Amino acid sequence: MVGNLPWSSTGAFSLPRANLRAYPNYTSPIAAGPALSQLPSQCSVHLFSGVLLTAYGQIATAPFSTPTGACSAPWSSVVLSMHGSVRGVQFDRYGALWIGGVELLRTTTPEPSPAGIDWHIARDVTVYGSFLASGEPMNATLSIPNVVDSTYTGALSISVSLSFEPGRSLDDGLTTEAPADLVIPLANPAR
Repeated sequence: MVGNLPWSSTGAFSLPRANLRAYPNYTSPIAAGPALSQLPSQCSVHLFSGVLLTAYGQIATAPFSTPTGACSAPWSSVVLSMHGSVRGVQFDRYGALWIGGVELLRTTTPEPSPAGIDWHIARDVTVYGSFLASGEPMNATLSIPNVVDSTYTGALSISVSLSFEPGRSLDDGLTTEAPADLVIPLANPAR
């Protein structure tokens, strides 16, 4: 041992076997944060359902409308959920989701196993609550550039929804992060 680092007699750095972990792959994906609780489905807005992404220039769009009635603002939390699947031969792809020109998610897809893979992403977007509650007509835009041909046979199937938890005010001190006072998109896309 040199200092407090475990060097071997050959001069190589070594760690005890108990500290080693396998690199994550399609059978053991990892998340960057803690799991989010699922919200009631009666307060969900479905943006995309089983959209097939098969080309580099393909962009899916859908109208977004602020929830009304029992699901209207203020919300105690807003969670973006993305479900994806891909079967066949494919590499990981990068992509993003925007609403009204504001990027809510940047992601990559997993590479499929020979039998395919299904995955789920949940992201807390409560901080965008004031923007989502604006009531202005906006579009949701999804882009995950992909290639499907005789070699790369995996078409991505993507579904996206937003779940709104109505209730206490977002500024009541019980939430961990206050909503943004103002959210401005980087571009002025057609809403």
